Amino acid sequence: MMEISKIESSLLRETIYHTTVGAGLRVFVMPRKGYSKKHASFAAHHGSLDTHFIHPSSEREVEVPEGIAHFLEHEMFEREDGSVFDEFSRLGASANAFTDYTSTTYVFSTTDNFEESLATLLSLVQEPHFTDKNVEKEKGIIEQELRMYQDMPPVKAETNLLKGLYHRNPVRVDIGGTPESIREITPQMLYTCHEAFYHPANMALFVTGDVDVCRVVELVSRTQEKWDRGPSSSPRRIYPDEPEAVHQRTTEEKMSVSLPIVLTGWKDRCTGQSGRKLLARQAAGGMLLGALFGRSSAAFERLYEQRLIGDRFAASFEAEPVYSHASVGGESPEPSRLIDEITETMEDARSRGVDRKTVQRLKNKVVGEFVALFSSPEQVARLFNAVLFKGASIFDYYEVLRHLAPEDLERLLDEVFVPEHCAVSVVSPRER
Repeated sequence: MMEISKIESSLLRETIYHTTVGAGLRVFVMPRKGYSKKHASFAAHHGSLDTHFIHPSSEREVEVPEGIAHFLEHEMFEREDGSVFDEFSRLGASANAFTDYTSTTYVFSTTDNFEESLATLLSLVQEPHFTDKNVEKEKGIIEQELRMYQDMPPVKAETNLLKGLYHRNPVRVDIGGTPESIREITPQMLYTCHEAFYHPANMALFVTGDVDVCRVVELVSRTQEKWDRGPSSSPRRIYPDEPEAVHQRTTEEKMSVSLPIVLTGWKDRCTGQSGRKLLARQAAGGMLLGALFGRSSAAFERLYEQRLIGDRFAASFEAEPVYSHASVGGESPEPSRLIDEITETMEDARSRGVDRKTVQRLKNKVVGEFVALFSSPEQVARLFNAVLFKGASIFDYYEVLRHLAPEDLERLLDEVFVPEHCAVSVVSPRER
């Protein structure tokens, strides 16, 4: 009998069951008694950053075109007899997939035929079928998709900000790559990446809903006997050395917009972290920006009353082992003035500190939103996988949120939000 362990949170009153099957596939099950919907996500630790690596079985150094992880995600749904989407539809399941900088995830939700749908998901991810014809067809589809995104001003503003912040880190390249890079992709490259990154030991399955834990584990174990590819270590990823300084202070581009779009960003030099330390940095950054620029902040109210910003004004902080940065901005009729206001708000916070009452109120709000996630199978699955590939568990994130202190936010102000780490991206209207 396979050993099944528990990951528990007494405060949340939640339990996740965990085991490892086959050649190292991690399986997590969170039962939800009485839920009609069942949800499963199958994630590979393979994202758009992974274009240069040491292959785990051959030990050879491999370089592949930018955007190949996203391309591989699209191609995984192709079969000789059609698309796997058709099979999910036949079973009454809703399926999807998405790629980000560090992972690729395949998901489905259903109220019926759960076991058949789960078997379909497992075979989808572990039975690749790449042909010259399908790859060439997909190149045209993805190239159109990339050009569409390039014509979207908010996307262009964000892309230009990342290119301004980073010199060589692959986060500066769109997740989908470029039209030029995807034209270089071949079926053999896709098979190489699948073999390296889609090994069970580099993947995780998360299931939630009104399911029987032992039954799920038994089903997955049977499928893994078929696809047992032997033991494997994860690919050794190779990233270029990234200078501490920002690459370009200011980037401006003309596009068809009614109002300019302004993004101010800060490059975090503290990378290489994982586990709870990384989660704490992510949480502190998000809470700090919420305190300074959230909708209930004094800065947001002031800027809104002055009509310098609108409803699309937002702030975010992203922290991963190999990159970390923050951004603040949105549409504004006066870009220069908005940039000055954002800078002054940040400098004032660095000199005065953050308001303790505001931090406590935001902390209560964020913890409450986190607890509410557990009522949504899709949202809890997505967060679970994101946290897992950072070297932690979803319950670690809860503990990190609960123990955040104002001093953590103020430390981040001095480490990250300083003028020399700042870059600005502006998308302005074309002259008529």
